[in-house]
Amino acid sequence: MNARRMRMAIVFIGLVISLGGLPRVIAGEFVLVGAVSPDRDPFTLYEIRKIFLGHSVERDGARIKGVINVADEDNYSVFLQKLIHLSAKDYERRLVSRTFRTGVSSVSKAETFAELKLTLLADASAISVVRSDQLEGSDGLEVIQVLWKVED
Repeated sequence: MNARRMRMAIVFIGLVISLGGLPRVIAGEFVLVGAVSPDRDPFTLYEIRKIFLGHSVERDGARIKGVINVADEDNYSVFLQKLIHLSAKDYERRLVSRTFRTGVSSVSKAETFAELKLTLLADASAISVVRSDQLEGSDGLEVIQVLWKVED
């Protein structure tokens, strides 16, 4: 019996090593941001999820557009887990499927923070999810609401 436990422990350790180690804990405050706007009300989590799944949500006559922040892998991972509740593969599949059904891609991606900032500043109806520490020195962007905090 003892030899069996030892083999199971070795298999587990080998699996952890082959998968790149244990998952990291990501700490920080994740916020919804957009260009500075005078009268912007907070969104419900349901509305935010709809926006980032490509569904239509309108505020003050403008259709709100989501911009996915893929500049930071940890940020994207928390975004998928806490807000979308889908794996990256399933999320991409759902976006592509919706694009083929409707003929319109309503969610864009930003590969760098600079690209994300330019996209948000160019369109007042665009929103994105970032860690609050990424906003330091980002003039023209405002925190619409705090979505969640991840503790160490």
